[in-house]
This record gives sequence, C-alpha cells and structure tokens, in this order.
Amino acid sequence: MAKINERAFSKIRKEIDKLAISKRSRAMFNDVEGEYIVGPENTINMTVFLKGEEKALSRVSSFSINDKWLKIFYFNEVRNKKHVAIFRVDNPNFIGFGYEPNEVEI
Repeated sequence: MAKINERAFSKIRKEIDKLAISKRSRAMFNDVEGEYIVGPENTINMTVFLKGEEKALSRVSSFSINDKWLKIFYFNEVRNKKHVAIFRVDNPNFIGFGYEPNEVEI
C-alpha cells in the first residue's frame, strides 16, 4: 500500500482546481466579448456564479464583457436606483454567468 503525503496532495489538488477554473473562464468568453443592451421595455435577470456562491441580479438593462471585466447595469430595488456590478472574469473564484428574460404579464 502506498503512503500519500496529505499536504502535498492538497496543494496539487488546489493548483489543478485553479487551472481548470481559469481555463474554463477563458474558454467561455472567447465568443461573447462585447456590449449587450436590452431594450428599454425589457429587462433580464442575471446570475453570476462565483466559487461557493451565486449573485442574483434582477432588472438588468445592459452588460458588457471583455477579457478581464464583466460589468452589469441593473436596478437595485432596495435602494430604488440604478447600480453597476463589476466582476473580474480572470479571477479564479469566477466561474461564469447566466441570464433569463423577465416574464411580463399582459
């Protein structure tokens, strides 16, 4: 039976996780760089996935992304004003984002 050094194994596993997350983030954003504007009567909900947590933003009017930054312009309902959320996409804690349109009652 082989004996494994727990400390060395833990360090190697953490480095592999960092590499996998950074490569996945870089691969995900090769095709989506640019600025996206939602129409004035429509908004979307976005969720930003970070390692260990999720940030949900509602009533997003536009967002822009480049090789380092994701900027999301949204309406903060608690403070009743527009805000900007900025995330660094090359951060190892950043996993990705997703969005869905708000459903409007007619």
